[in-house]
Amino acid sequence: PVVDWAKAAGVGQFLFVSSAGIYTPSDEPPHVEGDAVKESAGHVGVEKYIAEQFGSWASFRPQYMIGSSNN
Repeated sequence: PVVDWAKAAGVGQFLFVSSAGIYTPSDEPPHVEGDAVKESAGHVGVEKYIAEQFGSWASFRPQYMIGSSNN
């Protein structure tokens, strides 16, 4: 996995790019950390593993772009 490669390469801080798709649907976007997540979201195990490997890491979840002109 990329996490193992980064650790072996001496990376000091890991940035995990995830998806806002982990959150349960809501009528009030944007989602924020702490919102309810889908039971099927596998990010918990991944983030736990990253935290075990790196003292400094962050998770970035871009929000969906929503609007009347979406294609």
